[in-house]
Amino acid sequence: MRQRSDLRSIPVHWSKDFVEHLRTVHFALLTVSTGLIILLTSKSYDAKKAAGQMTTIMQIKGLSNLQRGVGSLSTRRAAETSVDYSPWFTARSSRGTLPFHVVEPNLFVCGYKLGTESYPGFMHLDPSRMPNTLFSFAHWWNDLGRSEGALISVTRIGREGVLQDYITGKSEKITVTKTGAQAGNPVELVLSGVCQLPHSFREKLQLSGEKDELGVSFPVENHAVNRWSQQIFSIRFGAQIGSYAQSFPDLAEEAKGREDLELATLAPQIYAEAAKNDEIFDALGVKLQSKEITRWGMLVLIGLELYLVMYLRRLSHRLGRDDPGWDVPWMALDQSPLARGMLFFSMVLAPISASALIVYETASRLITRGLTWRISLIIEVLTVSELVRLITAVFLFCVSAGLSILCWAYRPKLNEPVGNIQAFE
Repeated sequence: MRQRSDLRSIPVHWSKDFVEHLRTVHFALLTVSTGLIILLTSKSYDAKKAAGQMTTIMQIKGLSNLQRGVGSLSTRRAAETSVDYSPWFTARSSRGTLPFHVVEPNLFVCGYKLGTESYPGFMHLDPSRMPNTLFSFAHWWNDLGRSEGALISVTRIGREGVLQDYITGKSEKITVTKTGAQAGNPVELVLSGVCQLPHSFREKLQLSGEKDELGVSFPVENHAVNRWSQQIFSIRFGAQIGSYAQSFPDLAEEAKGREDLELATLAPQIYAEAAKNDEIFDALGVKLQSKEITRWGMLVLIGLELYLVMYLRRLSHRLGRDDPGWDVPWMALDQSPLARGMLFFSMVLAPISASALIVYETASRLITRGLTWRISLIIEVLTVSELVRLITAVFLFCVSAGLSILCWAYRPKLNEPVGNIQAFE
């Protein structure tokens, strides 16, 4: 028959129920600690940065300001035989005056590629040809990083062009008379000529078009040229050069599962999420805000540790060698080195690591200029309320670490050497 323990007022089997309860609390502490470590070491993204990257993509798609003066101009002298480029102009020949219009925007790509598809000659670049979802944009951006093409904008055209009659085969001169004036039913012109890479200023380019039985062309006297690559979008919009995941990392994380939405639909969703003004952690498909993790994570940790310390202290050194509590399958009751190591990790190292990560995340969010150990610099960059939050986080970490150590100190121990312990029931 088992002997009664020192707690004579408690039923004979108090120790078994007591130990089983503490085992449950210990496993809860291990679960919370592990969950916090997974969340805080998982890939995180900043919703505000994701919104900024979304704006950059919308600007790239709209080709806004892309043709403003980046790149070099042809060295051909601007003479009286040329005029400044205008998308609208009129020209006169023996057949009368004809209106002309150059497709807009004034952007043409030589050597355009998308995936395995290549476009011969000069492709007119307009927003309708740009990717309309993040999925297609990611492929387009990655291909752009490997592109060797050229982006061309016309700046001056020859005053005299050539008008050809396809029926008679005859051609004549046609002279630009006025620029900038819109007119109905114009002849649409596009860039044509030798598309040769690497592109130099020696290629003979022209604006050409057809209408009815007539063909017309005007020589391009000057043009701006840029390499068709990510660099021009980096200069214009500040996009980082690299793969899609490298250039738009926060957006790539936030928009997971929504890559097939049209950009016009996705953008308002991204901006609405950015209005919450917080960093998001994404682990195993679960998205949590940084404030929620750092605020409640530490409190839950300390609550479990405090509860465990309180009752481990009560149990400490009170289990006799024949008490049924030793029959409960719990690593804290196993005296082997392996069990001791597992217990130390789950009761001390895991909670301390989790609370340390919470402090690190709090400091990273508050100190935007980069973490530093210089206390004077930290005081300088933080407001009073932010400094209080940081000090509170460090204090709670110390409390959590102290409780973890006390949990280890009050772990179940035998008052005398262990004999043949009864097998688990």
